[in-house]
Amino acid sequence: MNNLFLLSQFKNKFNEKVEEKYRINEIKNEGNAYEFSYGGYNFKINKEKEIFINSEKIFFDDVFIKENIFQKSIYLKNQKLKLSKQEVNYLEIIFRNIFSLNIDMEVSEFFHSLSSREDSFKKDYLLFLRDKLFKYSLDYIYIYKYIFDLGLSLNLEKNVVDSLVLKELYKDKIFKNDMEYKYFLNDFVYFFILFNFETPNKNIVNDLVGENKELMQYLTKKLYRKEIKILKSINKYIEIKDKKNYFFSRQVYLNILKRNELNNIGGVKMFLDQKEEREFIIEFKDMNDEICQYSISPEKDDVSGVFNVEYLESLEGESNPILISGTDRIDFNSCLDYKKEDTDKDDIAKIERAYPTINKVLRDVNFVREDFISFPKIYMSDITEKKILGFREINREFLRDKGVWLNQGKRYIELILENILSYFQENKSYEIDFKLFLNRIGNRELTKEKIDTNWTSNIREENVEDNFIFNFDLDTDYIFERVEAELKDSFINLGFEIEISFKSNIKCFKIMTPFEIKFKNAEKYAGGTVVIDFGTSSTCIAYSNGKMITLENMDGTDNKSRIFENPTNFLVNNWNNFSEKWLNEIYPDIIRMEGIYDKEGDFFQGYKLKDEEGGLNRDIINATLDQIKLVPYRRLKLGEPAKFRPAIDHNKDINLMSGEDVKEDKDNFKPIVAYSYLLGRNVMYPIKRTNELNEEKIAINFRMTIPTKFDKEVKEAIRQDLERGLKLSAPQNIRDQVTVEIGNEEPVAFIGAMIEKGEIRRGDKFAVLDLGGGTLDYAFGLYRKATDEEEEEEIVNVLEIFNTDGNERGGSEYLINKISYYIYKENSEEMKNKKIPFIVPYDEKPIEYFPENLLVGKTTNSYLNLKYINEISKKILINGENKSDYSLTLKDINNIDNVIDLVIVPDQITSIIIKAYMEKIVDDFIELVKKNIPTPYDNLKIFRAGNGSRSEILESILNEKVRINFDNKIPIFIDELNQDGVNPKTAVVLGEVNLAGMESTKIIYQNKSKEDEVPFEFYVGRQDEEGSSAFEELISKGSVEKTWKKYGIVPKAKREKEIFYSDVMGILDIKDERLRRQKFSFSEEEMQNSGKLWIRPNVANKIEYIFSKEEPDEETTGIIVELKR
Repeated sequence: MNNLFLLSQFKNKFNEKVEEKYRINEIKNEGNAYEFSYGGYNFKINKEKEIFINSEKIFFDDVFIKENIFQKSIYLKNQKLKLSKQEVNYLEIIFRNIFSLNIDMEVSEFFHSLSSREDSFKKDYLLFLRDKLFKYSLDYIYIYKYIFDLGLSLNLEKNVVDSLVLKELYKDKIFKNDMEYKYFLNDFVYFFILFNFETPNKNIVNDLVGENKELMQYLTKKLYRKEIKILKSINKYIEIKDKKNYFFSRQVYLNILKRNELNNIGGVKMFLDQKEEREFIIEFKDMNDEICQYSISPEKDDVSGVFNVEYLESLEGESNPILISGTDRIDFNSCLDYKKEDTDKDDIAKIERAYPTINKVLRDVNFVREDFISFPKIYMSDITEKKILGFREINREFLRDKGVWLNQGKRYIELILENILSYFQENKSYEIDFKLFLNRIGNRELTKEKIDTNWTSNIREENVEDNFIFNFDLDTDYIFERVEAELKDSFINLGFEIEISFKSNIKCFKIMTPFEIKFKNAEKYAGGTVVIDFGTSSTCIAYSNGKMITLENMDGTDNKSRIFENPTNFLVNNWNNFSEKWLNEIYPDIIRMEGIYDKEGDFFQGYKLKDEEGGLNRDIINATLDQIKLVPYRRLKLGEPAKFRPAIDHNKDINLMSGEDVKEDKDNFKPIVAYSYLLGRNVMYPIKRTNELNEEKIAINFRMTIPTKFDKEVKEAIRQDLERGLKLSAPQNIRDQVTVEIGNEEPVAFIGAMIEKGEIRRGDKFAVLDLGGGTLDYAFGLYRKATDEEEEEEIVNVLEIFNTDGNERGGSEYLINKISYYIYKENSEEMKNKKIPFIVPYDEKPIEYFPENLLVGKTTNSYLNLKYINEISKKILINGENKSDYSLTLKDINNIDNVIDLVIVPDQITSIIIKAYMEKIVDDFIELVKKNIPTPYDNLKIFRAGNGSRSEILESILNEKVRINFDNKIPIFIDELNQDGVNPKTAVVLGEVNLAGMESTKIIYQNKSKEDEVPFEFYVGRQDEEGSSAFEELISKGSVEKTWKKYGIVPKAKREKEIFYSDVMGILDIKDERLRRQKFSFSEEEMQNSGKLWIRPNVANKIEYIFSKEEPDEETTGIIVELKR
């Protein structure tokens, strides 16, 4: 339609409705020019449809409306016009109608359900709608354009619609049924909704609505004013009774979609009160084929009204840059050519044919080149596991194609803008803001939805590279809630956009980069299995396919032969900061320290806490928890307090706890849970390295191996803590599925690896000496073919365990403690003079005539002093260090530091302590082999296991004594140096994996009544009945006998008896200091029939007793009591 015609029609219709003083008058002798006066201001509209006020041209962007509950006002260039209320209303209508003539309002065609009706009906329908709109609206230009586009939507020819809009007559009765009238009401309301005009007052249109008041109310208040996304939502309001109603509701739905689409691209926006800044985006793909965007808010020249668009010169050279304005996408270089004055007309025409909307997009636009910076190369990566585990970052391609887990707390993203930081550090006037938007869920595009994020940058950092770095977080729990309803498959891809704005009084621009993340729903991937050998010194983890996992970053590591022996240690930096995050029940947002002396991070873990060159300082030693596996045993069985002091606030003692019966708080910490949390984050790391399990699985089933000597209470406390930490690390929607079960004892699991390696075949007997960091474990048994009866149970092989034994305080860490105590004793005079407290190790005697307060109290300082000297003892034991003097600082009983100059004779330590300790281990082992494994020994195989078994001293002693006692046999020691090889430590976890997979192999424990029982721990006996000091053994360690053993007569006058027992074999005399005594008292009721006491083993540290004249039968039960450990 011709704009001059529309202008003329608007003037005529407008003047028909308003009082004379508000009318628009034609200027004589200036064809198609008009004038009017409001509030003392003279307005003119010329034939180019431009508006002037007092001879000054008005641009659309100069005008805006402010409105509150009291009044509406018009502002021109921020100056309020002094107008009456009626003048404001009329002038707003004039402005928006006249301005619309110079703007292509892309209403365009839209589907209409009445398009299949006959043409005569459609013509009458349009005229009827036009005149009803004329009655209730003064926006005549908009009405004409609306009717024109609606006519095209009804499939009328363009020339028909052009002539139709001028007609005056139509049939009075055009509607055959109520449904046709509903379509009219819908199109009537949609006009006001589409152009964001205020809908007529319901009282005014009562005559128009008739019996359809309820429908109109739904349309205006609930449907069009809401952000309706799907047809189903509309059907809540419009009852579906027949096909016609369905088509009507579909019409409403399609109108909403069209309205939203047009509003998004600015097609019909003529808000004088909500104008947005004009914005251009230059988009291109970088060298990695990733989209980059540069956004310019153009500056308007107040005189010419031209928008000056400043762009970076470097963008001209990027790959296929595109200029984006609304929905228009135009080749950027074509835009530059189009605006050049010397571009040939033919080239201009060619550009216009390629981009028909270019004239509209670049109206009043002038491009200005700038070179204050070059557009930066942009790099983005996920650094979550880098911050938590020290692993490498996850690149942008992996995030898009492979993905990360939903509902797993915050993920941390790093964005790098290369080589532009110095500019902004030098030009400090810039205000920099960072925003994150969600713009797509799956294939569904969204109106940009702002996502809350915490962000930081390196703008204030000095002496850094010229890269501008932004770090921000993305809450996957929020994302999970946001998309849960649409999460139909195992994953969903989401589109995001980062917008970084730079504003100053000189320049304003934005750098934007869209990115995509594949979020995986853990529920759909749950099912993997992992085995954990949780050790005192190191921990090994393996998937069910035998592929092991490391807590270390393998990138750049040269020696990987023992990379899978993860140190079981944990350092807390600043307790207040750490605990605040750690005690978060949803996710412990703890961050790894960048180095062991970093003051900012929360914790550290790994080899550097063991192998730091030059040694560790005292605060780090204090804060390092390196025997966390023993915390439950120390607290539950020994009754010892376990504490530590954090690295920074190192004057505060923190209690170490374990098990579900105690809670963590500001004073109590469960280190096994924290360590297990790291294990879990590792297992659930989105990137599965080539030697690990299929990336499409997330482990929820965990199995832990156990020492032979830990009882059920200690095992369960460890299991609970491991499970708690693994649950914390898992996505929330699968936490309830995460379980930890107790597996085989460690030396038995070791045999599983030997079976897989072919070192043990059917018919082989075996004996394992497993010297670990904390415990000493033995296992004795036979690997055999199943019997005929067992084969009926579908059993093929049987791993028959004759006995397991050991010492829960017999590992190499205890040997280190013994060496440290020896060093302390050799320097006892200086220790006494400076009042240095210390721990007396198990099975060691206090120094004679030494102040008791220095050796009896198990204070925090005595433990710390032990740890300090242990650092020297480790060097002697593990590295063979041969120094004779050391200087170190220890704490006295008043918590004051004292420098101690230690004198050491390494050769004496080797001969007196280390060799004697190893001799004792081997002697006990040889005796147990002979006791538990029946002859002949032709098919006997003896194995060294555990990291402590690497000792050359142990190897020499064991080899010699095995050779003498077992016909020149040589113990087997497996230590493969390749990365995935079996060695004394990894054999346990790999063996457990193998045993778990050997479904047709049955494990039978001959030393237990039940599989989860702890074998009996002691040798129990009595004094020789004839009165000598000889010790007579009645019950052996590991016994499962049910027969009762006569212990002796208990005098009825005293009703008490002393029981002799030891965990050391071979005791011959009751005066032996290794023999323990425990006195039991009995009641008259127990002894009323007899004073003859009978005993038998139960489990762990428990025996059963009964009083009887004759030997009780095996079915008779007695009273169970505990022998003190």
